Amino acid sequence: MPRTALLIALVVALSGCSASTGAAQQEVFYNAAYPAYASVSDIGAAADLVIEGTVTSSEVRELDIVMAPSDGSSEDPKLNPGGEAQALPMVYTVHTVRVANVIKGKISTNASIEVKELGGLLKGTLYRTSEGVVLKDQKVYVMYLKTYDGSPATLLNPLQAAYPVENGKVSALPGNTLPPGDVPRR
Repeated sequence: MPRTALLIALVVALSGCSASTGAAQQEVFYNAAYPAYASVSDIGAAADLVIEGTVTSSEVRELDIVMAPSDGSSEDPKLNPGGEAQALPMVYTVHTVRVANVIKGKISTNASIEVKELGGLLKGTLYRTSEGVVLKDQKVYVMYLKTYDGSPATLLNPLQAAYPVENGKVSALPGNTLPPGDVPRR
């Protein structure tokens, strides 16, 4: 009988350990589509903001991505037959990035900006895309971003819009065929 009690205690202890390490108990796959760019200059032209910066921290949180139209079309029943927009919360990893260089756009050097990526581990559930979360804490990247009022900026394309910088050298993420040598730096 004591062996059975020991075995049960060990199983309970091990299950408690796995839950406390942040392991996913469920998985949700987001099927996201992003524009693909033919060149680094094309992605640069599409970006509101191009920066070089260091990811200083990351936090996974739920964000409501529904935005009301700014042109008043939400009041027109022909343009908006569904009425009020429903909330659409999605899970994002939101990174705080310290800006080192501004290549395009309006932000100050040494400012911080939030950049969101779809997916992350939240409350025991792993939300993921085929690209995964590409930005890593304490790493430097050149980033091509779309900015929004009241919401963190986003990479234009998870693979083509983030270029790691290590020892002053720019490289491409796996799966990105755009030449990193074309990425401008200031």
